[in-house]
Amino acid sequence: MGHTLARVLAVGLCVNDEGGLNAAAGGTWMALPDILRDKLRLPVVGAPLFIISHPALVIAQCRAGIVGSFPALNARPISQLDEWLHEITEALAAHDRAHPERPAAPFAVNQIVHKSNARLEEDMAMTVKWKAPLVITSLGAREDVNEAVHGYGGLTLHDIINNRFAHKAIEKGADGLIAVAAGAGGHAGSTSPFALIQDIRAWFDGPLLLSGAIATGLQTVTGLMPDAVDTGAALKIPVASGDRVILYTDGFTESFNKGDDMLGVEGLAEIVRETSKLPLNAMTQEIVNRVAAYRHGPAADDMSLVAVEIP
Repeated sequence: MGHTLARVLAVGLCVNDEGGLNAAAGGTWMALPDILRDKLRLPVVGAPLFIISHPALVIAQCRAGIVGSFPALNARPISQLDEWLHEITEALAAHDRAHPERPAAPFAVNQIVHKSNARLEEDMAMTVKWKAPLVITSLGAREDVNEAVHGYGGLTLHDIINNRFAHKAIEKGADGLIAVAAGAGGHAGSTSPFALIQDIRAWFDGPLLLSGAIATGLQTVTGLMPDAVDTGAALKIPVASGDRVILYTDGFTESFNKGDDMLGVEGLAEIVRETSKLPLNAMTQEIVNRVAAYRHGPAADDMSLVAVEIP
């Protein structure tokens, strides 16, 4: 499952004691809508992929216990959307009759709700006709779309790339959010997945999906861990005029010498202390030079360093 093929549902959902997906021992989870709580074997949504997502893939995903989804615009001409929704609905109903002990997960239709989508009105009419359980909305939040889905009991999940758009989506009636973070591909945001989740969880405790940097089972489990997102600041350090702040990437600390000893944070901190009396520009260059002298061979990772002096 590639980076853009999975959206993890349960990242950051550990907020109360009202149940939800089966949690690890001692875990507590937010109360999820019944359609998400009762029918998912894994907290995963197969992303709606342009061209690639089609009824056979969606049906297979839902039968396997994850949400299958597809963009409405994949069905061309428009009449094909009616055929696709009929095929998916009937196939999943047949599966449920044959396997009542293991019903299929719900499916989702992705609607591009931007005003440039001339098909939206007709596509939404088909979505309402077949009562798609979930509707993923992208490129704009629309109250009328949310109301149409709510009219037959469906849920809407809206793609957002930052906290500001998340607020707008909920204000306009979306039931849940899909945080399209850095690494998601397509119209992805630039914010780290866990940073974006932390921002949203500070005010929103509804269904929250994470898109970006989720490619393996291990990463999915990481999203389920109660402590995966720290909602408080890790450390606050007061600074005064004349203090210097050094920002660096791990290419500095993960430098190895000939004996395969890693420089580490303490080693870099010692270099910073020894060079702290130099002028700021000279200090920065000397840090780079000393780490290069310590390192055996070329750098194995990116190395960026910024030094700031508090005025």
